[in-house]
Amino acid sequence: MGHIAINLPDNSDEKFLDLLRDNIKRMAEAKNTERLGLFYEKKGIIDAISTIRVTLSTKNKLRKYLKQTETYDELIQRLIDSYESLKEENNYLKQIEKENQQLIKHIESGYKREKKSLMIHPDFKIEYSYNESKVKSYENFSFGLEIDNYIRQGTPIPEREGVKTIQTINILKSIREINITSDIKEIIRKKEIMLESEEDFIKTKYLIYFRILYSVINKKLDNQLNDVSLFNVDFWKELYEIKGLPLSSLEEDINQKLKHFDLELNQLKNDIERKKWNIQLKE
Repeated sequence: MGHIAINLPDNSDEKFLDLLRDNIKRMAEAKNTERLGLFYEKKGIIDAISTIRVTLSTKNKLRKYLKQTETYDELIQRLIDSYESLKEENNYLKQIEKENQQLIKHIESGYKREKKSLMIHPDFKIEYSYNESKVKSYENFSFGLEIDNYIRQGTPIPEREGVKTIQTINILKSIREINITSDIKEIIRKKEIMLESEEDFIKTKYLIYFRILYSVINKKLDNQLNDVSLFNVDFWKELYEIKGLPLSSLEEDINQKLKHFDLELNQLKNDIERKKWNIQLKE
């Protein structure tokens, strides 16, 4: 920019001088901007080198993140890009979390723990509970059936007493159906032996569970149902397919229970064999 000479009259006031200085400054800045625009005409003035004041501590921290041949400008741009990417990922995760919460609320709204009772005899009933849901097909669903109480004449009794009571009721029911010409005493003797059988106790305990679960699935009891079928996994697989129930329930409510049943029977057999062995040793 050429030299500009201005002669001011002696009687010029301060306001005029301030106005003149502002105009000179504006003209100089406009000229410099024009020159910078010509210098950076290929990339534009936005790529002009600027000076940012940072502390030595900040500069040293930045240096640790520099890649080979990378400039500070490139590093800062990379950090900005990473931040924008993380921000997008964070927004995406928040959206996923929101959708998951909505799904959980939907499932929980149709899910509850149902409590019911089954009358076996006017003086005896079983109280039980299970998971009830409007959406039984969703993953990880299981009925989680539990026998809560055995109630005899209005009073809760221990599990063993409850199972024994059911065994006795079943014996009484079966005796009514015995032909009058049969050897009643022999039949009763065999039935009494069953009451002393630990194996029959275990079977009855699991039969109670499977019969109630079957009634929960079908919404009704089936007194004609074969006991053997209830211990057959193929029987349950077919039922689950018909009802459209998830494999998670089949695994937890059926397969795991059948495994526990087999474990208890095997443990009982081992205990019996051990007792026999000890008796033989003593003899």
